[in-house]
Amino acid sequence: MEIRGYFTAQSPQSYNGYFGLPSGYSMDAGRLNSTTLRDNLGAFVFNSTGAGIYNDGSGGILTANLNDLVNVMFTYRSSSSGTDMAIMAANTVGSGDSISLQAKVPIAGWNSTFNPVLSMPLVEIGGNMESGLWYGASANNANGSSGYTYRPFYSNVSYNTVSNLGTVTNNDVSAWNFQANQKVKATINWTWSQTSSGQYSASIIKKNTLGSNVTDGSSDWTGYKIAKANSHAAQTPVEISATVLMEAGDYLFPVTNVTDSDTGTDRSVISLTVEKDFSNTNMAHIIKPAVCILKDVKAYNADGGNATDGAFRTRDLNTIEGESWFVTLSDPNFTLEPGMYKIEARVPFVGTSYSSARLYDVTNSAAVNYSNTSWTFPGGSLCIIDTVKTVTSSTQYRIEYRVSVSSSGNGLGVQQNTDSTAKSVYTQVVIEKLK
Repeated sequence: MEIRGYFTAQSPQSYNGYFGLPSGYSMDAGRLNSTTLRDNLGAFVFNSTGAGIYNDGSGGILTANLNDLVNVMFTYRSSSSGTDMAIMAANTVGSGDSISLQAKVPIAGWNSTFNPVLSMPLVEIGGNMESGLWYGASANNANGSSGYTYRPFYSNVSYNTVSNLGTVTNNDVSAWNFQANQKVKATINWTWSQTSSGQYSASIIKKNTLGSNVTDGSSDWTGYKIAKANSHAAQTPVEISATVLMEAGDYLFPVTNVTDSDTGTDRSVISLTVEKDFSNTNMAHIIKPAVCILKDVKAYNADGGNATDGAFRTRDLNTIEGESWFVTLSDPNFTLEPGMYKIEARVPFVGTSYSSARLYDVTNSAAVNYSNTSWTFPGGSLCIIDTVKTVTSSTQYRIEYRVSVSSSGNGLGVQQNTDSTAKSVYTQVVIEKLK
C-alpha cells in the first residue's frame, strides 16, 4: 500500500507519533524485520517552527512495530552515533509544525498479483444454518442436588447438528440448553405435557446465565421469558414456540413448575433451528468490473476501408471510452496491463465472402482467439470474438481480419451517410477487467 500525505499540527497531546492504516488492513508481519523499529517503510520531512527534533530537525523514517501491525510509527535516530530508532514523542511537535510523508507498507493478504476483490476485508454472505431434534423425556428433576432442577427435558435420543453456531448441552446435570457462540437467529419449538391434569405452566427462557434451583414461577425469569403456555389435561401436549435473536453467550432453555413431566416419546419433543445473523453486513467487498471500449470511429460519410484478401491484416482502433487506466491505445494496437480480462470484439464486413477476425498478441507474435466465420456476399455481416485472457505482463494486442474476396471502399464496413452530425463506427472491442 502506497501512502502519501501532509498535515499541520494543532495542539499536540501526550502520545507517541504514528498514523493508522485504513480500517480492515494490517501489515504483513512476515515481511517485516524481527527486531522492533528496524523497518524502513518510508520517510517524513519535519518542518518545525521551533527547535525541531534530533538530527537538525529535518525529519526521520517511518517504521513498523511488530507489536502493533495497524499503525505506522514516526521515528528518528536516538543518538548521533548509533543506528537505533526511537518513536517521535509528542513534545517534539508544536502547534503550526508540519510533516510531509511517503511510505510503502506490506499488507497482509496481498501479493505481487494484486487483486482488489480479495484484498478487501472478506464478508460472509448467505445463511449458515444448523438444526437439531431431541425427544423422549426421562424422569426429570431426579437429581435436585445438582442445582439445575428446573429444566425438565432429558432426552434419550438426539439428532443434533447444532455445534458450529453454538453448543447444545443435554444431560442429567444441566438438562437441555443451547448457548450461542456468536450472533444468531434461533427458532425453538417445544411440545410438553405433565403426568397429572391441572393448571401447570411452562416457559422458554433466553438469558445469559443458566441459574439454579428455580421453577417457572421464579422471579429470576421476569423479563427473560420469550414464550409461555399452560397445560390442563394429563398427557396432553402443549406447544411452545419462539424465534429470537441471540448474542454470543446467551442461553435458551425450557422451564416448568412441575416435577412430573410426561415421559411419552410423542409428547416430549424439542426442535431447534439456528441461523447466523447477517443483519447490518458491510457490503464493501462487492466491486464492479472496470470496463473499457475501443472503437474505430470515422466521419459520417467515410467507409470502413478496403478489405484485401490473401492474409490476416490489421483493423483500425482509434478511439477509447470508459475506464482506461488499464488500457493504452496506439492505433491500431492496444496494451493491457497484468490482470484477467473478458474481451469481446465486433468486426463488420461487406461483400467479402468468407470473412473472419482474430485477437492477435503483437508482443509475443501469436494468435489468441478467433471469431466465427461469416458469409458476407453480396451483403454484410459481423464477426464476433469472445475470450477470457489472463495477462501476466504488459502485452500489446490488435484486431486482425482475413477475407476470401477483396472488397474496396466499404469492405470493412458501410458509412453512416445520412446525418452530418453523426459518426460511422466500425470495429469495436469491449474489455472488462475481471481482476
